[in-house]
Amino acid sequence: AAARDALKAALEEVRGHAEWSVHLFQGATTVEPEEPKATSGRDYLERRKREGERRDEARNRRDSLAGEAYEALSKQATRSRLNSPQDPALSGREEPMLLNSAHLVPRGEESAFFAVAEETNAYIAAEGDLFLEVEEDRCVGGDEAVFGGGKTIRESMLQGTRTAADAGARLTPSRASVLA
Repeated sequence: AAARDALKAALEEVRGHAEWSVHLFQGATTVEPEEPKATSGRDYLERRKREGERRDEARNRRDSLAGEAYEALSKQATRSRLNSPQDPALSGREEPMLLNSAHLVPRGEESAFFAVAEETNAYIAAEGDLFLEVEEDRCVGGDEAVFGGGKTIRESMLQGTRTAADAGARLTPSRASVLA
């Protein structure tokens, strides 16, 4: 009885909502001009130290931007979840994924969510070669593929029957991909 009540409460919580996945990718990194060759061991070590500091600063800035993007989008959602970034083999993308999140957005308020996604994308794109991609989980009960032992696996687990072309991808001018 308690499990049934918990399930009913969970289903009621998601009623009237859509789940949107948000991914932040790092585009091609800009190549910095090489510093002149070191004339001594000390010069070499100082140059390597500066290169390391620049890499650390860039990584910290990307992490900060990913956190800002998640926070901004979370404010537009009833619930949000931060997941581990996917390996390129899973995402099917060459670009490194910096953010992988899911947002439960009330139907009818999706335009506000997309407006924030586009604003956020414009902001992070201006800070570096980063871009957001937003897609909806269109899997509903009954779309699961059933395997032996009664286990089910969903499209979001890479076992879908539809292709990206079937989803009807459209690109926004801000480089945010919206699959609808």
